[in-house]
Amino acid sequence: MNLFSLISQKYNELKENRFLKKHGVSTREEYEYRYDKDCNNRATILSEIYNGYNIIIAIPNPTLIDDICGLTVDSRLIKSWTKENCINKVRVDVFPVYVDDNGNLIYGGNLGMDEIIVCFKDSDDATNFLMTYNGPELSQHNKQTIIINNTGKNYENKR
Repeated sequence: MNLFSLISQKYNELKENRFLKKHGVSTREEYEYRYDKDCNNRATILSEIYNGYNIIIAIPNPTLIDDICGLTVDSRLIKSWTKENCINKVRVDVFPVYVDDNGNLIYGGNLGMDEIIVCFKDSDDATNFLMTYNGPELSQHNKQTIIINNTGKNYENKR
């Protein structure tokens, strides 16, 4: 490696670190997650928050019932599964959600129950996830799953 390439590599590392520090993150992955173009953090309805994703799946957070039924499935396992098995862009968030009078899922702030929100760009990834998630060990939670298409209308509501 010659001197010029070494200097340019160090300069690019310094430039990247300065950029990440300016945005208050430590890695490029964290930056991509925080400043996601397909996610509108100022909206309140889930279909508007995740307007760039084709399929949104809301799952009640099973970590709240771990002591009762012994399940250890939570958002970390879902994140790791989606990272390993999904081809296109996926986003996993956990926050409180409630259903308004019109049937829309609304970001709750202090209201609502914690839900794991899994958003998919591709319907094949979502189908693969649902086939895995619909396993017998999780069948008691499937009654609570809500699936929303990209227009915001519930095409499958199992609540």
